[in-house]
Order: sequence, then C-alpha cells, then structure tokens
Amino acid sequence: MSLADLGRRAVACKHWRWMPGMLLLPHVDGCECCEERNFPRRAARLPAVFTTEIDVPDLSDPATLGCLLHLVRQAWEVERAVVWWNEHDQGWVADVRPRNFVFVRDSEAHALVAALETAP
Repeated sequence: MSLADLGRRAVACKHWRWMPGMLLLPHVDGCECCEERNFPRRAARLPAVFTTEIDVPDLSDPATLGCLLHLVRQAWEVERAVVWWNEHDQGWVADVRPRNFVFVRDSEAHALVAALETAP
C-alpha cells in the first residue's frame, strides 16, 4: 500500500482532522486550479480553510506522524499510545494503553492509521 493510499485511509477516519504543521502530499491529478500548489506544503493555522477534499497527508513526514499519534490518543481517550519496532513480530506496533489494543503493521504510519480506524 502506498503512503498516498494510507493517507487517504487516515483522512476517511471519523476521528481525522487536519492539524497545523501537517505536511500535505503534492497534488498529482493535474488540477489546473491547484497547479501552483503542486509542491509539499504545511497545513496552515486554520487547516480547514487551506485544505481541500483532494489533499492527502504526507505520512513519511515526522511532524505529520506526530500529529497522527496525537489524533490516535484523542480518539481512544488515552494519554499514552506508543509506536515501536517489534523484532519478534518484525513489524511496527501501535500500543494503546490502558485499553490494551495492539496494532502490528509493516510501517509506523500503517500501525497508527489502523489504530485510528478502529478507535471507538
């Protein structure tokens, strides 16, 4: 699964919201109205004003991943959710405590999106 596909899955989550500082992927759909915006850009202070339905978060960006982790914590209503590489399972683990939900996926971003998708 590409990072763009994973980003679209994140945006589709009921707990998703754009946060200031998130990096957006460049538009690649050839939209003329957005052509001047076809470069990586950060969501502004009021991201709802500066993002569109075709914007996708860049989940390879550390700041954007930090925002995604924050969204997971808010969605699960926990203060602690952590992500780490698990040698035994050979995968990234998103651990939501004290809820005891664990998501093992092939990337840090994928584990966090899985946690956001299944949040109550």
